[in-house]
Amino acid sequence: MELILWRHAEAEPGEPDSARELTPKGQRHAARMGAWLDRKLPPACRILVSPATRCIQTVEALGRRYEVVEALSTESSAEAIIEACGWPEHRQPALIVGHQ
Repeated sequence: MELILWRHAEAEPGEPDSARELTPKGQRHAARMGAWLDRKLPPACRILVSPATRCIQTVEALGRRYEVVEALSTESSAEAIIEACGWPEHRQPALIVGHQ
């Protein structure tokens, strides 16, 4: 299984943390990275995203279908993230859009 990690683009400060939105600079960076990834990712790639607003805004720049996964939130452990994407058993490549 190929596992690709994409950290959300630059976000505004604020509370609640889950509702923070991308800055204009973050929107531009997400668009550029999304265009690049769209050319590189295989068509069958599973795209899993944190429920945080900034992560959803980041993945939407990719222009592909995605699944919001609660286990990818800011409070999740590495083990929970790995389990959520089915690594290493799942054969399909996966892109995770999340946090640092």
